[in-house]
Amino acid sequence: MAGTLSKGHVMGALVLGAIELLCGLLVIILSVVLAKKAQLPAAFSPWWAGVVFAIPGIIGVLVGVTKNYCAMIAFMVVNIIAFIIQGVGAVLLGIAMAIYLTMLSVVNDITKCQYNPVLHACQCRDGTETLTVNGVDSCGDLSGVIAMAIALIAFLAIAGCVSLAASIVGCCGTCCNNNSSGGAVVYNK
Repeated sequence: MAGTLSKGHVMGALVLGAIELLCGLLVIILSVVLAKKAQLPAAFSPWWAGVVFAIPGIIGVLVGVTKNYCAMIAFMVVNIIAFIIQGVGAVLLGIAMAIYLTMLSVVNDITKCQYNPVLHACQCRDGTETLTVNGVDSCGDLSGVIAMAIALIAFLAIAGCVSLAASIVGCCGTCCNNNSSGGAVVYNK
């Protein structure tokens, strides 16, 4: 039996859905730019994380526009799934960033780095150690890649928090409405 949705729950779904959609689109754009800058294959680009948040965002906006009870249930379920996927993705991205930043700890001073056009790589020397970062167009791209990755993690964290809040709003909107019909039972004797 489909119930009615309160105005507050509908507005909450609309606002949180719009924020999720915005964060999802920003993550997709940052991921594409990051993949181009770091010359990553599409499979290694985290653009999919943006899609995970854009879909519940679209459903949230749909709930706000249509006030559909079934769409609110879908909004809740998809946000729970998105929150779980985001948790796994954040751990994987965090591990990848930790490895990447550990490798780049040699690059404390960008002036110690030289671009090798033959290898299409940036070679950085720190004393006796040499770090070679392949697939960059210049050594200056390294700091840009780090900045974009940090922004990507920030938007994913924001989207994860919004997804958790949206799943709570979806749960309240579907389960906590006091819209029970005031029925009466009449006994005939």
